[in-house]
This record gives sequence, C-alpha cells and structure tokens, in this order.
Amino acid sequence: MKTIKVLLTAFVISMGLVFCGTQKQQVNTNRSIIGSWQGCDGRVVTFTRKGDSILGHYTELNGLERFGFTRNEIGHKLIKESAGSYSGLVKWRAVNIKEPTWRTVNVFINGNVYKDQGSDRCGRDMTRITK
Repeated sequence: MKTIKVLLTAFVISMGLVFCGTQKQQVNTNRSIIGSWQGCDGRVVTFTRKGDSILGHYTELNGLERFGFTRNEIGHKLIKESAGSYSGLVKWRAVNIKEPTWRTVNVFINGNVYKDQGSDRCGRDMTRITK
C-alpha cells in the first residue's frame, strides 16, 4: 500500500511538472519595419531609421535594374504612424520613363508579414528575412 502511495505521488508530481513546463506557442508580435524584407521577385528592401524617418534601400534588385533601380538606392521614405502602421512615399520607375516618381504608400506590419497599399505587385506583399 505504501508503495502505491509513493508511486501515485511521484506520478502526480511528474504530471504537474509536465503541465507546468509546457510552453505556450510563441506568437510573433513584432510590428517594427526595421530590417530586411523580400518580395516575390527576390528583391530585398532593407529599412533603417534615420532620425524620425525610416528609409528603405533596395539591397537586392533581382530584376529591378531593368527599371533603372540601383543597389542601395532609397526606394521608401516613411514615418511611423502607430504600432505596425507606417506612411510615406515609395519610388516608382518605368522602363520608358527616365525620371522616377514618388507615390503615397501606407504600410502595415504584423510579425513577419509586410503589406502595403501603393507599391507594385511584388513590393506590396513581402516577408521579413530572419536569421
């Protein structure tokens, strides 16, 4: 009888440790745009803070050079509106137009997902590059 009590107590304690030690799945709540993001065509935009502004540089082009973009060229000028929400300008270039234009853009960050309203198809949905 004493052996059963000892075994039962050990079992209860071990189950308590298992349940207490169970970790909840971590949710990425990072809403910062700072870092590098990759578009569907392989372009990489790296966002850095400069004072109150956030600048996005094209650090990998993967085809954007056909529109006249160069590596490390500034393509985004943003400010932070609130957690995960940014607004500003995105640079547009066209094959048949020499001078770039700047268009209004609104950016939303949720974890490793970048979405914007204002960029081209592969620039409006990007994924955070994590190391």
